[in-house]
Amino acid sequence: MTSFLWGVLVAVAVWLGNRIVQRLLDKTVGEHVDAVVDSLMESSFNAMKAYLDKYTPSEVEVKARQGDPEAQSYLGDMYYFGRGVELDYKKAMEWYRKAADQGLAKAQYSIGVMYNDRRGVQQDYNEVIKWYRKAAEQGYVEAQFNLGRMYADGEGVEQDYDEAIKWWRKAADQGHAEAQFYLSEMYGLMYSHYRGVKPDHEEAIKWLRRAAEQGHAI
Repeated sequence: MTSFLWGVLVAVAVWLGNRIVQRLLDKTVGEHVDAVVDSLMESSFNAMKAYLDKYTPSEVEVKARQGDPEAQSYLGDMYYFGRGVELDYKKAMEWYRKAADQGLAKAQYSIGVMYNDRRGVQQDYNEVIKWYRKAAEQGYVEAQFNLGRMYADGEGVEQDYDEAIKWWRKAADQGHAEAQFYLSEMYGLMYSHYRGVKPDHEEAIKWLRRAAEQGHAI
């Protein structure tokens, strides 16, 4: 969907209250959420590949066993993705926890993902929220975005669009295109539709433009 067509849909829904358009938008939102859930660890995967360009798997393990939190987290990634080692979620969690206990935000976020996606553990939204928040409060952009998503969806917490906007804005300010896109929805349609708050078209357009400038599929 082009930015022009998206803008038309938002304008029609806001000004005319067209229920059919709103249902189409809700469907689009759902599709984007599914895509986000499927790619929760995409950034970690890409970072791990770059790390393995500098170090061999055995070098990563040596550094991890020496207590390097970054190496511990990347070793967790290696076990999570089965890259350079056999896939093993239990070992991935062990190494993530070692790094997380040293305060590494990336590892804290990864633990949250494992609880969200049932990777070697039972799904536990309380744990997801706890670990996302730890990472988000340190400025980890993926955690900020997905913590906002949890508040928007009411998963593990009471649904709270103000909190969703708060965390999406933090992520958006760091250039997170998906957060920018979600903010455009909240200010253009969803926020007014669900909360009865007057929409802010300038904010909606601002964030939609920023997402589009990064090549986000609108």
